[in-house]
Amino acid sequence: PSNLDRYIMNDYLKGKFKDFEFKEFVDTRTLEEVKLQKIKEIDNNKQYLLDNDSVLYNEDLFSIDDTSLLRISGIIQNYTLYINNGLLKEEDVKQIWISETDVQHTFTYKQLLELSKMMMEKVQEIVCHANVLKTTYLDSLETIEEVEKTNWDII
Repeated sequence: PSNLDRYIMNDYLKGKFKDFEFKEFVDTRTLEEVKLQKIKEIDNNKQYLLDNDSVLYNEDLFSIDDTSLLRISGIIQNYTLYINNGLLKEEDVKQIWISETDVQHTFTYKQLLELSKMMMEKVQEIVCHANVLKTTYLDSLETIEEVEKTNWDII
């Protein structure tokens, strides 16, 4: 227990609360209000995963956050432009990429495309999961208790 808990418990044991009337808590929220709160919770979980989750590629972990996606997309777009204009051959692409574990990898053009695809699929999986929870799943619930029990892993 915290110091505050101990302080309150000591006062209770010394009889300082004998004149207080404790009323039972009555939840006055509507089902729709609880659903809106749950949607905020789902959105927070989604954003946390988008900012912190990763994919396993080449036996290492790679971030899927917005910065990483933007960076890999820009690099691929740049190499694609050079390749399409005959300024570079696909097999000559060697790009250094640092993993979440701070290991330096040198990827080919094809490996960059594979990693990018995995990253985007993971992002889409998270976004779609959140959407299903917020719409189809929550819409099917009829009680506050059911909504409150809902968590990210329920489906």
